Amino acid sequence: MEGLSFSGQYTPVEKTFSTVGPILGKEAIQKSLLSIILVILAIVLFIAFAFRKVSRPISSWIYGLVTILARCTTSWYLRVYLLSSGISMDLKLTLCL
Repeated sequence: MEGLSFSGQYTPVEKTFSTVGPILGKEAIQKSLLSIILVILAIVLFIAFAFRKVSRPISSWIYGLVTILARCTTSWYLRVYLLSSGISMDLKLTLCL
């Protein structure tokens, strides 16, 4: 609070206070998971479209699935490495990986 009051010259006043209830949190989690699924689907479709002319001997949509699988395994290996190195990860870093 000292930093907010400019060395005691001003007194900070809390005008509003809000919390996120369990129902709102559950709704946010559901919407986040839906968004993640839609983004993964969009990536698979985009890569399938980009590789549509390179369909021999593998179908083009498999390239998209392999891309998602490679992304997941890479982030998993990175998490394991960071945790085994003793580097602590906060929630923000975990979500980014």
